Amino acid sequence: MNRNESEDARFEALMAREFPLGLVPAEGGRHPSEEPEPPVTSTQDAPAAPSPDEALATDFRSWAPPEEAGEEFVPPPAPPARRWSAAGIAGTALVVLPLVLVVATGFGLRLPMLVSVLTGAGFFLGVWLLLHRLRQRPPIDGDGAVV
Repeated sequence: MNRNESEDARFEALMAREFPLGLVPAEGGRHPSEEPEPPVTSTQDAPAAPSPDEALATDFRSWAPPEEAGEEFVPPPAPPARRWSAAGIAGTALVVLPLVLVVATGFGLRLPMLVSVLTGAGFFLGVWLLLHRLRQRPPIDGDGAVV
């Protein structure tokens, strides 16, 4: 027996142990190679309840959580947006305008040295202003997550 045959034999033994009825059980929960049992005659017309082993044998293994029956989730309306303050507008402009000027110089626009220095200083001032404003805001109740 070569190496591949021994691995195949081990795999077949593992599959037979883990899935005795096969990966997808056939109708009735029996493996196609098994012979059907003879029908049992009963004095009652109602069918007998399946045994726990038969009920488990017909179920396909699934690790997904069961579907929850219930109402469709409708999120609450979003709170109104906050108005922009003068500091927020100034900080945003001081960050965006230097970025636009840097992109423009990348396309060949020549700027005087004073404008370049003021652009860099304006960018850092805008970032500082936005961060300072962020720390000054009052805490918000919750983060908006819905549980």
